[in-house]
Amino acid sequence: VTTHAARHEAGAVGAADGYARATHGVGVCTITWGPALTNALTALTTARRGNTALVLVAGDSSTVPSQRSPFAAGTQAVDQPRVLAAFDIPVVRAHPDTATVDVASAFAQARRLSRPIALLLPMEYLDLPAMKRDFDVTWNPVMPLVDALRKGLAMGADRAVLVSDDGAAGSDLVATG
Repeated sequence: VTTHAARHEAGAVGAADGYARATHGVGVCTITWGPALTNALTALTTARRGNTALVLVAGDSSTVPSQRSPFAAGTQAVDQPRVLAAFDIPVVRAHPDTATVDVASAFAQARRLSRPIALLLPMEYLDLPAMKRDFDVTWNPVMPLVDALRKGLAMGADRAVLVSDDGAAGSDLVATG
């Protein structure tokens, strides 16, 4: 994984947006919490309006008691899920027991919906280890359907009908007449 430093959160989101648009892949950027999210909102709105597949990985102090972290949960407290909802950005909250699935879900949603997804890392879990799970992150939910269509056509079907949402756009199935 190649990383690039950004001097500002908006620059990080903008760079991930540009990468995703140029490569037709998923852009990824990381920020901290609270004010970092508000600094990123303009670039995040641009990515949202551009239908960019992007995963914003952000710390989240919105559920931490201010006694535990007076700065992050007090002075810099921002209800990040609510702010993101106002900007129509879906949220995936990571949990140590499901971290692998949560990360894969964020990337799958970004690809399928062609839009930014916020992957929030709650501060209350920072000291806990993530559960290691075997998970096939290369699995494409469209491929079983594509394989079934190919098999049906190979068995002599005259035509195939494919009903799908935007998730099939990235498959290698080619329509032929």
